[in-house]
Amino acid sequence: MLRLASSLAVCAWACFGQAPAGGTALPGRHALVLANSSYDQLPKIAGASGEATLMVEALRGVGFDVMRADDFRYPGIAESTEPEFIARVREGDICLIYFSGYSVQAFGDTYLLPANFDPKIPDALQRGYSLTRLLQLLSGKKAGVKVVVLEASRQLDAPIENVTSAGPASPDLTDAGQALFAYAAPPGSTLPPDGEKPGAFTAEVARSLGRPGQSLGETFLQVQRNVAKASGQNQIPHVIPNITTELILKPEVKLPPKPEAPVTEKKEPKLPLGLPAVNSRDREEYVWIPAGRFLMGCVPKDTLCEDHEKPQHPVTISKGFWMGRNEVQALSYRRYAQANNAKMASGALWDTKWRQENRPVVNVSWEQASSYCAWVGGRLPTEAEWEFAARGNLQNQVSPTNAGDPRDKANFDGKSANDMFEFTAPVRSFDPNPFKLFDMSGNVWEWVQDWYGADYYAQSPPKDPTGPASGKDHVARGGSFNSDPKVHLRLSIRKQFGKAANNVGFRCLLEDTPETESVLRGFR
Repeated sequence: MLRLASSLAVCAWACFGQAPAGGTALPGRHALVLANSSYDQLPKIAGASGEATLMVEALRGVGFDVMRADDFRYPGIAESTEPEFIARVREGDICLIYFSGYSVQAFGDTYLLPANFDPKIPDALQRGYSLTRLLQLLSGKKAGVKVVVLEASRQLDAPIENVTSAGPASPDLTDAGQALFAYAAPPGSTLPPDGEKPGAFTAEVARSLGRPGQSLGETFLQVQRNVAKASGQNQIPHVIPNITTELILKPEVKLPPKPEAPVTEKKEPKLPLGLPAVNSRDREEYVWIPAGRFLMGCVPKDTLCEDHEKPQHPVTISKGFWMGRNEVQALSYRRYAQANNAKMASGALWDTKWRQENRPVVNVSWEQASSYCAWVGGRLPTEAEWEFAARGNLQNQVSPTNAGDPRDKANFDGKSANDMFEFTAPVRSFDPNPFKLFDMSGNVWEWVQDWYGADYYAQSPPKDPTGPASGKDHVARGGSFNSDPKVHLRLSIRKQFGKAANNVGFRCLLEDTPETESVLRGFR
């Protein structure tokens, strides 16, 4: 078995139990910040030290006692630093590990490379520090939430024995417990050198940790979205929030209410249900969907449910949002492509030049759909948000109507009744649902934000579920023009897709934020 070791030579310590500069230490919050910039045999990383400084200040600002080590060398971490850090951990404590430097993946594990790492020697990885080892030690102390933040997705051209690729590996969640993993880039991909400035990922994490009232999971998912948007989707951090507790590092301080001023004019903050507002970027219409509760998944009287639609379970959508009134049209996607110098989606088999611009765009990957939604100021809806909107505040509906001929309500395989289309139909060709949304069933499958998990419904949290922490494919909902109307014209139908397809499109969701106000016209 590979010997798991590494070292720390020069350490700057923040003593536990004392209030560090920049914030008051709180019991049960421990952080280990590692930064390697001066490598003997590898290119130096000019910005690593500055990144560590940003993280130390941010962590102290939310009550962490911080140990910091710069340019650690083999073989000391298992003999001194690691035991010192682990000794301070008590059952239920929050532990955060940050590393800026080079990392590699091998044997399904992530190895953080010490400053004296030499890629040319045999068994070089014996001088790497195993991330799995550290997490196992924390689990042995029954730590509560473990957070791993790695600015270590850096290009590394030197060949190393047994190494799969540069950058961190996908974490094994089998015995991870409550853990959140956040990497500067997805496993298997690397980033070019970022010079002396701190990396965009670390800088955004440091800015975001102190946001009052925001849970840890929400914080890092927002970091992911912000970095992706700022980079034009050239850098998309990898975030796995495997946390079921709603951990808030900095509670929101509520100030006493101000004396009420005389009201001269009352303005409703949202349009009445179903009245659209136009997004100034893609010119699509969005409608307001209020918060609410519903039963998600297989309706008991539905005899055609598949196992991955079960069990039906209550879900609370705690915040209202704006939803695209229809599937994103080809014309709108062309606007996005031109504005961002991006490639237009490949034409459909029946319309290779996209002459029918009012049809839903297809042949768009999940990544492309996500990028489009970020451009308009939003994101893809979660699967729960999508189904809540599709059901239109009606409980236990099997199909879009539960009465009459549902073919009047959706475009599925074949032609009958109002469905006169062999392939896709122009958006809004069928009646809307109670939320005034069109084509939530049929026309094209719609990407949602979630990874696909066959058994996720059995473990889904009851409030604002976001799907499995990781996966191979993503979920699409709603069926399409070539779906069997007897099987797929059901509101609980779900399917996994791994790539773009001729029958998969999407629509976007805009959160209720000041930015949304700035891009929506006419919502007041």
